[in-house]
Amino acid sequence: MQGVACKRKPVSDIVRPGKPGPFARVALPVTGASHARAAALSTHRNYRAAWSRSMNLHEYQAKQLFSEYGVPILPGKVARSPEEAAAHVKALGGTGWLVKAQVHAGGRGKAGGVKFVKSAEEAAAVAKSLLGTQLVTFQSGPGGQPVDCVLIDSAAQIAHELYLSAVVDRGTRRVTFMASRAGGMDIEEVAAHTPEKIFTVAVDPVLGLQDYQTRVLGFALELD
Repeated sequence: MQGVACKRKPVSDIVRPGKPGPFARVALPVTGASHARAAALSTHRNYRAAWSRSMNLHEYQAKQLFSEYGVPILPGKVARSPEEAAAHVKALGGTGWLVKAQVHAGGRGKAGGVKFVKSAEEAAAVAKSLLGTQLVTFQSGPGGQPVDCVLIDSAAQIAHELYLSAVVDRGTRRVTFMASRAGGMDIEEVAAHTPEKIFTVAVDPVLGLQDYQTRVLGFALELD
């Protein structure tokens, strides 16, 4: 899968509560039932194609959505040049930052796509080494993924890493939440060698996510 260029519109312009989305109702001229059906089908296909492209989110786009829904995130800025990376470091302030390649593949850290830096000059150098390259990870395939931009994040002291994801289980045809206190850096290794550390909750498509299921996940993660 090819990465989406970071110069495209932000995800907030695509998915926002109250804003008509790709599956919004479309008014069709009444020129015959067959014509209306054909027009509706063509429109639906076009919207589905646009929707599928738009849902390949980069990290910075996902964090933007989190922020809009009140989920705390670290301060960060997107850079498309070494000069922007240096300027963002100075604007964010602090004593340490992360330069993170924005690609549609996991395993960036182990592939050299996430670097800790201590100065604006170092951030610019790392950004220069990443931008315009193909980052190869264990999920990207041999051709890698294009790095069109990097995310400059403020560094933080990590007390504990938790893992929580929502995936489509094709076996049960349900959205399944997965949670683990083992963190997400090596979640594949955790699944292979210590699967008891991963807790799953399948969501009934009719009933939706239930309160008791969120409590199960909260207890599994030992949240206060």
